[in-house]
Amino acid sequence: MTPAIITKLNKFLLTYMPLTEESQVVYLLVEMRKILDHGLIRSYPLIRFYADWSVHTAKDRITPQIGFIMDNIYKEIIEKPLNKISDPAPKLLPFIDMMELRKEMGYFLGEHGLPDGLVNSNANWFSFRSNLANVLADQPILDPCNNIHRFAYKALKNNLVAIVVEYRKEDSTFGEFSVEEEAS
Repeated sequence: MTPAIITKLNKFLLTYMPLTEESQVVYLLVEMRKILDHGLIRSYPLIRFYADWSVHTAKDRITPQIGFIMDNIYKEIIEKPLNKISDPAPKLLPFIDMMELRKEMGYFLGEHGLPDGLVNSNANWFSFRSNLANVLADQPILDPCNNIHRFAYKALKNNLVAIVVEYRKEDSTFGEFSVEEEAS
């Protein structure tokens, strides 16, 4: 079954680059996840995570890796005096702009002999990322760690993305924090 999926993905990646539709992004992630599941490959945790997140209305089953990332994001948020940061901090940037996902997808595509134009072209990657952010915007991660109540992406103009985080304050109220990725 896996060779048939790889053949379909190869044709898909050669035909639809850049990915300009949300449905194309979801299809790619789901097919990649199928390959991982058929091969019982335990690596590629971010591909698995984003594939799973993209098909759920809300993500409430949190992996240890995502819990760790969200804890670090929260720590970064509470260290800032304002509710909005214009210059993303080093801990936030890799998750906001999906750099680690891009690397994982590059390894995955290479391992399976698939075209790598998605990850080797900034234009292709930014289009993918923007469409993925659109998919995830209405599908928040709920309670990913003790201090974050809700985490979501937001797509902006020119293929830029932002995150919006609703976090718990010490007085049991909620605060909201957002940060936009800077143009590369």
